[in-house]
This record gives sequence, structure tokens and C-alpha cells, in this order.
Amino acid sequence: MKVLVITNIASPYRVDFFRYLQKSYPAYGFHILYATAGQEGREWTAQSALPDSYFLRSRSITVGKKGWERTIHFPVNPSETIRSIAPDVVVASEYNPTALAALSWCRRNKVPFVHWTDGTLVNERNLNPVQKWARRRIVGNADSFIASSSAAKRKLEAYGAKKEIFISFLTVDIDKYLAEKRESDATTLLTVGGLIERKGVDLLIEAMTKMRHRCRLLVVGGGPEEQKLKELARKHNVSAAFLGFLEGKALRSAYAAGDVFVTATREDCFGLVMLEAMCASLPIVASSYADGAYDLIDGNGRIADPFDAEAFAEAIDQTLDENGRDNALGRRSYERARLFSFARVAPPFVAAIDEAVKQ
Repeated sequence: MKVLVITNIASPYRVDFFRYLQKSYPAYGFHILYATAGQEGREWTAQSALPDSYFLRSRSITVGKKGWERTIHFPVNPSETIRSIAPDVVVASEYNPTALAALSWCRRNKVPFVHWTDGTLVNERNLNPVQKWARRRIVGNADSFIASSSAAKRKLEAYGAKKEIFISFLTVDIDKYLAEKRESDATTLLTVGGLIERKGVDLLIEAMTKMRHRCRLLVVGGGPEEQKLKELARKHNVSAAFLGFLEGKALRSAYAAGDVFVTATREDCFGLVMLEAMCASLPIVASSYADGAYDLIDGNGRIADPFDAEAFAEAIDQTLDENGRDNALGRRSYERARLFSFARVAPPFVAAIDEAVKQ
């Protein structure tokens, strides 16, 4: 069997997962097709060095206001590339033009089609008519479904998915981040992400002014909001160090420097940085709008509304109190992170392919 997996860009966590699939499931002959070779605003240096991977030529447009923008890639003749690969089954992510073209090709050629989504009802709450049509077409014609979280599964159910839905959690190569931390001094909060309005670092700074604990904040990431956030921190007398974009060893060192990981995002369909922090033995305080938090957090932190500064501050304070010097919640995070290894996440992904082939 030859399986073609279609996604937008070669993000490092996806490339790592595809590499695992190719090595662990050779009978499925995984081929990977990316809608484009790169995307503005992504600072990742990792690209796909995988065998049997392809990049389409695409024209791209960016829509939405600054900090909330989305890039849409319009591929040039994707059906010709798919035909040349000649897959026995296609797994296509989301509802973009490449996925729509793949669905049309599959229907013409009687090839099973698996729909794969990270999206949730929160981050897809403001759809235009064209976006709604794309979702109806793909959800109504897929032979099986892969959801990257419980929230993504609920979205598919709300969209009327009739075939079986498999949860294959969004994840990273946790072996790159696993690090035991046995003690915490309860002085350092860490947040990681692009410095854009959507990520809510301003909400975190506001919440820190309400905390009982006096902590410093480490901010990893770059973006257009950096200067504004620095000024906000100074205005509120919040001790904040802005470390810029980090990856690899430098990023792992930043996780090691934190005592509690906090994300105050206004919207996130998962939030992989939370999982990376869990691997580094950090308890998590997550925004109620980070949909992955509901799968990741279980006895290793708290979920709170970042728009309520006092409630969010109390969630951080309580987490610091409960974590204690012995890093009790952080050790729980470390153990929970193992539940999101590729070895656990891959079988439902492959099961969705098997289910589609049976249809």
C-alpha cells in the first residue's frame, strides 16, 4: 500500500512524526506532499529531508488582521503531482485548496480519502461562506477522520462527520525534550510563542500584577508585539526577560530555567509548547482558549481564563503553591508527557487509514 499524506508546510514536529511513520510502518509506503516549501513568519530552520517527500509550487495569500492572519496556499496543478505518485489512499490535512484538490482526485479515481484536522470549534468560530462550504465538502466525503485532540473530534462531530473518528494527538518528538527536574524555586515563569496579539503575553503580564508570588518572566519568541510588551512590563514593574526566538539546545535550556510554564493565548487549537514544557518537568497554567490543554493537563497544572486577570493570577499562585520545592506537579507533567510519544500517537493515525481502505 502507498499512503500519501498532504499537509501545508514542513514544520519540524510534523517532519519528525512523518519520519517515525516511514520507519515504523514500512508496509504503508508513506509519501509526504507539502503545499509549499516555506511560509513567511515561520522561523523554523528544519526542513524535510525525508525520502519520498514533495513540495508543490504554490501562490500564497495572507488574510486577516495582524496577529491573527492566516496564509492560504493555492497550489499549481496538484492533481498532476498526486497522479504521478499514484497513492492507494490519501490523508489530507484541513480544508485548504490542496486538500480540496486531493479530495476531487480521490473521488474521480475511487481512492480512499482520510480527513485530518487540528482545528476546533474555538478557532473556527468565525468562518466565511467559502470556508463553511469547504468543510461541508470534505467532512461529507471523507472515508475516515483523524482528530489531533478531543476538541478537534468534537468539532468534527458538530460538522456532521458520519464515519469513524480516530484521535491521534498532535505531538512532538518528546525524546528531544524529556528532562527530569527535581526541584523548583518558584521564582520563574516561562512562556513560549510568537509575540503577536493572539498569543496573549500582554494578558499574562497583566495577571502577574495580581499575583501573591513575586516572579520573573522569561519570554521566548519574536514578533511585532515585542516592543509593546517590553513597555507594558516596564509600566507594571514586571521583571521580564525577552530571549527572542530559540530552538534546539537553546530552547531546551530555556525550559530548564522555568519553574512554571504559562500560556495566556487568546486562541490556540492545541499548543505544542505546553507539551514541550511538560517534557521538561514543568507544571502548566494554560488559557482556557488553548484547546490542547484539556488533553494535556490532568493533575499537573490548571486551566483558567486569561481575560480574568485575578482568576488567572490565582491559578498561577495556586500552581506554585502546590508544586512546592519538590516540583510535585512538574514530575506529574514529566510522566504525562510520555502518553504523547510517537509510539502512542501513531497507531490511531494508521488505524484511520485502515478504516478508510475498508470502506
